[in-house]
Amino acid sequence: MNPRLLEIKLERQALYLQLAALEKEEYEILTETERTDEEEPMPDFSIFKDTTCRLLTALWEAPDRILSQEDIREYVILDEYASEKAVKNVIARARQEVEDYEIEIKNIHGKGYQLITEK
Repeated sequence: MNPRLLEIKLERQALYLQLAALEKEEYEILTETERTDEEEPMPDFSIFKDTTCRLLTALWEAPDRILSQEDIREYVILDEYASEKAVKNVIARARQEVEDYEIEIKNIHGKGYQLITEK
């Protein structure tokens, strides 16, 4: 592999890790008094791989908790030109990772994806 391409790949991976850390830190800044009584605290998704963690966090924070493919490209894959197949691969891998937990990523036809958690 070209050394420059490898360097770019490593830099991008480091940026993904920094973004995940910032998102987690941003959530932790909120105190219990700032949260509404109706709002459920966000589960700790950091036990999953980086892409799955970003996907679950984005799904959790999405308005009405539905994320379109364009949103997944922008907030999860971090590449607005990613293919539809790339989005489907991210969803498929995430579904495999969370199958042992009480988490489901549901396809809402024509709208996007929704996070379903069992209580």
